Order: sequence, then structure tokens, then C-alpha cells
Amino acid sequence: MSHIAPHTLSVIGRDAHSADAGQRSHLQGCAECQRLLAKIRQAHQGMDDIAVQGAPELGWDHIATRVYWSTSSERRSQARAARPRWIVPVMGSVGAVAMAGIAMWAWPSSTGTHDVARSQAVQVGALAEQEGELGHSDSRQLDSSQQDAGEALEGALSYVQGEVTIDGHELDFDSLIGVGAVVRTGLGRAVVQFGEQSAFRVAAQSQLRIARFDSRRVELHIDGVVDVDITRRLPGQEFVVVAGGHEVVVHGTAFRVEYREGEIAVSCTRGEVVVTDGKDMVHVPAGQAFRVLSAAWEEAALRSLPLDGPALRALDKAMRMPMLPTWNESQPLRDYGSVIEVKASPSQMIAVDGVAVSTGTFMLRSPSGRHQLAIVDDEGVLGETQWLELAEGQRGQAKLAAQAAPTRNPEAVSLRKAQLHERLGKRAEACLKPLAKKGLAKGSYAIFD
Repeated sequence: MSHIAPHTLSVIGRDAHSADAGQRSHLQGCAECQRLLAKIRQAHQGMDDIAVQGAPELGWDHIATRVYWSTSSERRSQARAARPRWIVPVMGSVGAVAMAGIAMWAWPSSTGTHDVARSQAVQVGALAEQEGELGHSDSRQLDSSQQDAGEALEGALSYVQGEVTIDGHELDFDSLIGVGAVVRTGLGRAVVQFGEQSAFRVAAQSQLRIARFDSRRVELHIDGVVDVDITRRLPGQEFVVVAGGHEVVVHGTAFRVEYREGEIAVSCTRGEVVVTDGKDMVHVPAGQAFRVLSAAWEEAALRSLPLDGPALRALDKAMRMPMLPTWNESQPLRDYGSVIEVKASPSQMIAVDGVAVSTGTFMLRSPSGRHQLAIVDDEGVLGETQWLELAEGQRGQAKLAAQAAPTRNPEAVSLRKAQLHERLGKRAEACLKPLAKKGLAKGSYAIFD
């Protein structure tokens, strides 16, 4: 017999007893249906786990981007299909010169060198003159023999929380970070400062490799999420984040790059960045975001979309990074900075010198002197407070007791559930009715906004 239909496998995945004798016999001998059934059962288990969790904040800007991308991609496909056939030979002859020019500008030459990043940088007005070509292999690993390297840079950890390793080893907060370093995070995050008011933060469950780190070019390769804040760059210095097959070219800005399993998202809160795959480019100005599956880049609507007010404010707040206010290239960092070690409950926000920094246990590099550490609530009201007096190169530790978490009112929760059932119950049933007919509604739920 043929393979079992997916919707039937879904029912069997929820209730194994629903399979008839023929279906059970087929499953015993069909590896493909067994594989699909295992994945369906994993999905059902995931839905069961979600059902007992609190409702998340929905990223409507993400949803809006996907809807726009889907509809625009369809329109672009229809437009290409409806294009008159006589355009093709015209493009092949009249457009040859233009296409050759584009190839020289954006594509790798026959010798394997290219100038994509610099060309994109010129588009945002950052460089006034070309500085020669940079070689790279297909994996975008820079060939040092073809680089016009500048003075080497080093960064320093300004903040660390949770599971973080450098080059596979346990974290040494005082070690300097240079080219080739690999920062990996588990349930943790780290901020690396490399200049005055310039730093990048590696988010949880991410890996970042510093492919180039000098006065002429900084190149970071990310698999996960990285936040970048560059207020002051060295003259003529390029800053590029490589995410899969794409480059994000930066010149004085604050932005976030998310790259996981072929999907890239770039959000900008200040300045402007350019996202390119070597052929096309997308400008992402402040207050906008661009998101697309890498595999579907050519079919995507190549433009960024505005972030709504709440999303932009949340991103701007999340982008703030702890940094030393001054940066002395000629003086070792450990000679003029101090380190604060904070131990607190994971649910408690800790403020240092009146500025909310992080929750829970973390390490923070700060100027030497007297520092106030305090627990703050959602309204910014200071709770328990401690003071630390730290000399240059000194470490100090602060322990702040956890505050009792607010309790929920059971009566209020029951009342709200009754209100939702009365107002939305029938609508939910109508939405799920088509799924119920196919046996797919059991264990599912609807979200209303």
C-alpha cells in the first residue's frame, strides 16, 4: 500500500490505538512513515509542553515581515511569469555591458577576489576611496596573504553572565580577545568592548568567531545572535558581520543580527546597515528590520519594514550594553578598570550606580572608585543596596538577597478565564472546527490578540 497520509499519521501520533490493522502493518515495514510518525509525536509533545506554559509576547513585527515577504514574493513571481518573452534576448545583448559592470562590482572575479563589502560600504557613504581588493575562499575565510592588514586590535570582556567559553576553555575575565578567538555561549551572554563606546554582545546559545580584527577591518562570523554598538570607529575602518552567505556592512550604528538554521534577521536602532548576499543588497535604516530565509533570498521582498513603537523601544532597551566610559589604547585595561562580581537571584534586576544592568549573577568591568549596587523593581525603585569601593585592578563581590515574588490572585485568574470563555469560546470552536473534523484539534489551542 502507499504511504499513510500525513493527517492520518497525525491522528495516530496522538492516539496509537486509532490505527487500524492495515496501518499498523504498514508502519512495521515502512521506515519513511516511521520517521514521519516520530517527528509528529515530537511535535505533539512540544504542543503539550507549550500548553502548560504561560502565553508569550508575540512578535507581531516578525509576523508582519513574513506576511509581507510571502505576498510580495508571490507578486514578484507572477510579474516574472507575465514578462514578455522578447525581453530575454534584449537583456542578453543590450544589457550585457550593464551586467558585466554589475559582475565586476558585486561578484568574485576569476582570481577569487572581490570587493563586495567595500562596495556596499560606499553605498552608505562611509568610504571616500577604494582601498584594494580583499581575497576570500568560498567559505568566506579571509586569506591573510591577500589582506592589507592594519594594526591589530584587542578587545576585553566588559560583562559576562552564565555559560561562556573562549576558544573552548573556561572563561578568564581578565584575558584579552584578539583575532581568531571563538566565543561560545550556552545559557549565558558576553559583551566584548574593543574601543571607546564600541562593543558587541554574543547572546545565549550562539557562537561568534573573530575572523579579522585590526584598524582597517573588523569581521565577525556569527551563528546565533550578536548585538553591535559602534559609536566611534577608527578612520577608514570597515565593520562586517558575516551570517551564513550574507554580509551585514556597518559604519557607526547599533544593530542586531540573528542567524539560525538558514534564517537571517537584521534590526537597526541607530544609523544604517546594508545586508548583501553578493548580488542584491537591502538597506536597513534605524527603526526598521529585515528578515528572510537564506534559501529563499532570491524570492524574497528585498526591503526592510518599520518596527512598531513597542517593538522598537524594547529592542533599543535590549541593545544597551555595559561598557567602560573611557578607553585608553596605550594603558593595559586591568591597570585602570575594576571588576564587580554580583550574586543575586535570577529574577532580580540589579542596578549599578543607578543604571539597570542585568538580572541574577554576573561580572561587570567598571571604572575604579565607589559603586552603588541595588535591587530594582519594574518601576525602577531601589531595594536592597550595597556599596563597593574598588581600586584599579581590584575585584569586589556583592551579594544581594532575593525579594519575594508577587503572588497571583486566584480569584482574578478564574474571573479572566470565565470572561475569555464567554466572549471567545464560540469563536475558538469555529476556528478549530475544520481541524477537529480531521482529528487534529485535540491538544491544540488558539491565541487571541
